[in-house]
Amino acid sequence: MWNPLLDALPATMFRYSSDYAEFAAESLRRSWHIGSRYAERALTTAARAALTPGGGEELLSRFLTGCASYMMEMASVPCTALERTAERIERRAGIAESSHEICDVGGKPLMLPVRFAEASQGWAVFAVDAAKAQKALGTLPPYGEIFEVLQFSGQALLVIYAVDFRRTDLGAYREVGVEVWVRPKANPSAFPGTAIIRMSVDGKFSVKGAHAAWNFIKLLAPRMQPTYRDESVTFPVDHDDPNTLAITLPRFGRFRSTGLPIRYYTVKPKERAAWCIVFRRNAEHEGVQFGGDVAVRLGDGKGANCFCALEGGGGREQCLCAALRDMGLPKAPLANGWAGNMTGHVEAPYTVTRGDVSAHPSDHPLGNTSR
Repeated sequence: MWNPLLDALPATMFRYSSDYAEFAAESLRRSWHIGSRYAERALTTAARAALTPGGGEELLSRFLTGCASYMMEMASVPCTALERTAERIERRAGIAESSHEICDVGGKPLMLPVRFAEASQGWAVFAVDAAKAQKALGTLPPYGEIFEVLQFSGQALLVIYAVDFRRTDLGAYREVGVEVWVRPKANPSAFPGTAIIRMSVDGKFSVKGAHAAWNFIKLLAPRMQPTYRDESVTFPVDHDDPNTLAITLPRFGRFRSTGLPIRYYTVKPKERAAWCIVFRRNAEHEGVQFGGDVAVRLGDGKGANCFCALEGGGGREQCLCAALRDMGLPKAPLANGWAGNMTGHVEAPYTVTRGDVSAHPSDHPLGNTSR
């Protein structure tokens, strides 16, 4: 008796066996690349120490730091290779789009991938009630319908992050945002990523460029000057208004990472389709710790410069600070991290799920989402 499933089995096994082979090959390539790079650095450090009087102590310090960085990067190899394999499968199943694309931003061309040549980044992750996190995600239509938060015993992972972009294709600007880990409802097997509930920047071109390239919704907050201290930094939504969200993060770390993929999800314009964007990130002077000394300040929902008061911020009835307070913040984070020098690029989006073309532009908080 003919069985269509058995008939299709050889082709299916071949298709996915090639994915497994690519995963193994990517792991080997990345391991070789990391190993050769650290070997070159070790030889260079040893040569300099040999030519420097009393250089043995410096050699030992750099050797130990290099070993720790090497182990951290090697530990990331399976994750990086898995993400690339997942992306390969998703592009094959979805509607693949070019990795290079030119967007028009106010009459100016912007080529993807967008490059970040110099930046500093900090973040803190919190465990919060999953249902409340899903509700907060739903204040950004139609994200709540398209994505579901990842749950671990009823808890979700919520991240507050801050970036000081100094040299990028979008200019110099600061960014503060709140995001949650999600996956597309229509494709729950897709690799997890983050969906940004709210983010503000102080650069107009960044607002327009991110919307044109990836359909990110950035709220313009022109007074976001961070305050740097020896061991910490505070990023506010408005440095002149204490009644706004702000996060204070420790500055620490001696390690480095290379080519780590960070996956973001947005919604494709005019469709109810999940769009995937991958940020490939390098970092130096990086550190990660559990339960660090992080301070979060929340507004009372009545300030003139809160997220909810900014144009496109959802209004008072969708106050993010109130939602975070309902989730138990401020509180100690699960973990936090800092990267003193971050570089990388953000690639063009590709479709992970097929959309519903009946979606109306009015579903979007900024109205028309066409490019």
